[in-house]
Amino acid sequence: MEIPEHLFTTTSLEILNLSQNEIAVIPDTIGMLENLSVLIVSDNNIEKLPLTFSLLKNLEILNLENNQLSYFPLYELLYINVQEVYLSRNAIKGRVVIDAPTNYQFLNNLDLSMNFITEFEIKYCSHAEVNFKLDLSYNNILYINFDDRKCTNNLILNLRGNTQLEQINVGSLVFPKDTIGFNYLDVSDTSLKLIGPYFYYSDPEIFLEKFTCQSIWLKEQVFTHGYRIITDPSSY
Repeated sequence: MEIPEHLFTTTSLEILNLSQNEIAVIPDTIGMLENLSVLIVSDNNIEKLPLTFSLLKNLEILNLENNQLSYFPLYELLYINVQEVYLSRNAIKGRVVIDAPTNYQFLNNLDLSMNFITEFEIKYCSHAEVNFKLDLSYNNILYINFDDRKCTNNLILNLRGNTQLEQINVGSLVFPKDTIGFNYLDVSDTSLKLIGPYFYYSDPEIFLEKFTCQSIWLKEQVFTHGYRIITDPSSY
């Protein structure tokens, strides 16, 4: 199905739901909807986004679940103030890197679950003071890296079901009292053995307000003492 072109002349449109329409292409004219705040195009056959997405300055919520995207649309979303992005059940594969230091500052919910991602990296982070929900569950992640340990502050991170994941790298600790903290970390059904910086000046203290796992190891030592273990992460 093709989206009717006349739809994009309605520049006052704020909410657009085109889910379950067998749409394969979002036309460049989408950029004309300058007041659009919610776009739902889930359950279609979309493989890529047009570069004119950068014109959707008021877009806050983007739902592209269950499509055919094979890449993370980093640059298409770079210059808009989107807050929630849902990309679950696509065909995103390989390495995903978020390396924009000042953009995505409004993003608070990113769902990349049930794709084929093997590596994930955040090079810069602007979410240290706000809750940021990142769902990477049920991918094929072997490697995850946060360049700055502040990236994990207030981070709600779901890595469940990445069965080959063994290590989470978190920046580097310079001072003995430096810590690594997560708001919520789900590593159930993974092979995680190590959470830590690239190089150790001392064993870091892992502060977890909420924590769920089947097994968690730090330097080949099980650590559960002093941490609250939640075995049923029904909501977070």
